[in-house]
Formats: sequence, C-alpha cells, structure tokens
Amino acid sequence: MFRFTARCREDGCANFAGGRCRVAAAVVDHLAPVVDGALPRCGIRAHCRWWNEHGVEACRRCPSVVTDDRAREGAYAEALRL
Repeated sequence: MFRFTARCREDGCANFAGGRCRVAAAVVDHLAPVVDGALPRCGIRAHCRWWNEHGVEACRRCPSVVTDDRAREGAYAEALRL
C-alpha cells in the first residue's frame, strides 16, 4: 500500500464513499496493528483524514503502509534513481 498525504479529493476519488475514505477503512479492517503503546510522531496527524475518521486504530497501522518508495530495495529502488 502507498500512504499519500495530498489533500483528499473526496467525491473526485473512486475510493471515497459515504463521506469516508474506503482505503482507510480497508487498512483498519484488514491490516494488523504494528504499533503498541504510544503512537509514533506524525507530521500530518493534525490534518490526516485517516486519523479524523479512524483515530488511534489508523495510526497503529500507518507505519505498515509505504510512505517513501525510495526506501524499497532492489530493482524497484534502482528504477527510481533513473
């Protein structure tokens, strides 16, 4: 999964329905939490749709979502350097 920080397009996005982000709902419903205890620092939490819709449960899963593709190894990372 890819975690994006751009402003939500809401009804302009195929993953938005019923006033909520279906990606965030899927993350909370299908991924196991990876954070116990205190939540990690987050530069977008104050305006994060996932946080506003799912609170702590979204934050406990967020680190398992790719936030920087440059961190990937192998051929994929090499392709990004081109």
